[in-house]
Amino acid sequence: MKLKDISRTATFAWDLSSSSSPLLATGAVAGALDESFSNDSQLELWAPDFSDGQGLRLGGEGAGPQGSITVGSRFNRLAWSAPNATYSRGVLAAGMETGEIHVFDPARILSGSTADQARIFQNDKHTGPVRGLDFNPIQKNLMLSGAVNAELYIFDLNSPSAAPIPPGPLSTKLNEITSLQWNPTVSRVFAASSSSGFTSVWDLKAGKEIVSLQYGGGAAKGMETVGGMAGLQMGKRRGMSDVCWHPEQATRLITASEDDESPIIMLWDLRNTRAPERILSGHHKGVLSVSWCKQDADLLLSCGKDNRTLCWNPQTGEIIGELPQTTDWSFQTAWCPRNPDLLATASFDGHIGIHSLQTTTIPSQPSQIAETATADDVFGALGNQEAADEGANVLSLKQPPRWLRCPVSATFGFGGLLVSTSNLPGASGKHQSGVVHLRKVVTEQDIIDRATALEEMAGDQAKLAEFCGTRVGGDADAAWKTLQTLFKADSRDDLVKLLGFSKTDVASQVQEAIKKFPVLQDGVSEKGQDSLVTFAEPEKNVEKVEEKVEEPDTPTAATKVEGTLSEISVASDSKRTEETSATEQSLFDDHTPGTPAAAAADFFSSMAAGTLRNPLLDNVIPHKSEVGDSSVAATMGSRPSSVRSE
Repeated sequence: MKLKDISRTATFAWDLSSSSSPLLATGAVAGALDESFSNDSQLELWAPDFSDGQGLRLGGEGAGPQGSITVGSRFNRLAWSAPNATYSRGVLAAGMETGEIHVFDPARILSGSTADQARIFQNDKHTGPVRGLDFNPIQKNLMLSGAVNAELYIFDLNSPSAAPIPPGPLSTKLNEITSLQWNPTVSRVFAASSSSGFTSVWDLKAGKEIVSLQYGGGAAKGMETVGGMAGLQMGKRRGMSDVCWHPEQATRLITASEDDESPIIMLWDLRNTRAPERILSGHHKGVLSVSWCKQDADLLLSCGKDNRTLCWNPQTGEIIGELPQTTDWSFQTAWCPRNPDLLATASFDGHIGIHSLQTTTIPSQPSQIAETATADDVFGALGNQEAADEGANVLSLKQPPRWLRCPVSATFGFGGLLVSTSNLPGASGKHQSGVVHLRKVVTEQDIIDRATALEEMAGDQAKLAEFCGTRVGGDADAAWKTLQTLFKADSRDDLVKLLGFSKTDVASQVQEAIKKFPVLQDGVSEKGQDSLVTFAEPEKNVEKVEEKVEEPDTPTAATKVEGTLSEISVASDSKRTEETSATEQSLFDDHTPGTPAAAAADFFSSMAAGTLRNPLLDNVIPHKSEVGDSSVAATMGSRPSSVRSE
């Protein structure tokens, strides 16, 4: 997504210091004029704060630069060196359209010094515009420059007053130098691209040009990705706009063609210079700039005359991302050397966009007519729609960057198991294989021994009981004793003891409770009733029986008494049934016979009369019907509320 937008038509260079917030230097690019038609240009240093949340814009209506100086000519190229003992922020070199080379101290520019105060030295050795400029990443005191007529010079910053020296004899294949770069692995080697269509590789030890790369079409390993475009231009020499070395492999490099008829990017391996190893085709017009990510060789940026900035995987030739399309040529793109998550792109529409690889996609939203639109003003309503978010990108990366991939991972499992994975790269730097390791990690051997012993005795109750016996002791005695008891064959008596009970005490308590009851004689109590009847009948019924029945002396007399009790119970039930019926008729007299209420009354009356009673149970437990009483009580309690509700 776009983080910041600098409102400048300028070439730029990233700060190489280890600062958490990198600086960006911009210089008004040659070949572009502003509204004032001024030929003066400014060299500005920006410190974009990505966490301030104060807006997207820098310059113009947004925040201004941290420091700036004014010079008399426009810039073709900027290069920022790494910090050293003398210059804490490195030095900033500028290749001018007049052929001059200026070297400035960024620290002085930030402090507010003028151009003359901040300038370290100035050289006008070149006879034309300087478009190639680069610092040696290994021997940091060496600076390489290139201009028209194949002019190449090497400057020693330790002796700025000394005259620059050429790397060797003048090349006959090169014309105007469009770009150059030192090899990041071999300090004495550099490559320079030219508008003549050649890219030359130089060796300072040999003091000459050792190889020249030029492609006029024909067979190539990556030809299937071109779609026949390069094959139609066989024999035509194309101008090379940029060159970039592989960040890890010293023999591989990228060249870009600025020809609109064949806008291709060529991946070369110097072990075979007859044809490119792979051809990347995706731009519709000439490619103007390329940048290879130092932290991940699978990420390559390119921009061109078709206003597009693409992100490639050069190993496969696949386009894995695209930034928002600008309204004019995109002439420069570069990764941030300290934070590879950041990249910048400059275009002739007057903007330098700083983007992040995070959140690089936004769902497309179809255009809709506003609700206030009318048939007479449809186009006006469409014109009032809000513009798309400038901070959104149009395509997400299809692969994660290397710094976001996990080279190794590990997790713990049960039983002290440790699972780890590792990704093994091959000789070419690509993923070769993945390995999964299973390891046993023992941190507490005592716990392992106890768990092993417990697992061995699983299923053997005798061993489990013995094990629980060994654990008895301390505050957990009761728990271990209970477990030990459960593992025994006959554990009922022991469980009773653990619960605090004794069979002898329980038996004695039962005997004492029995003695408290009246003494039974021949199955009949002292009050003249059977013991079962005594427990079930209330005392008032017993008194009624005593008034009418004398103490039986024989079993026959007892049978008569029993019959008499049954007759009395039936008579009492009949009398209560009549009272219940009379009460129910007075309460529900508004119902006619045949209604559900009347049927229910008859049903419960029949139950009270004993028609549904089991006669075999009358001799065991005398029946006492309380339906009438409960019905009357319930009816009396509900009658007033029923009347009020009516």
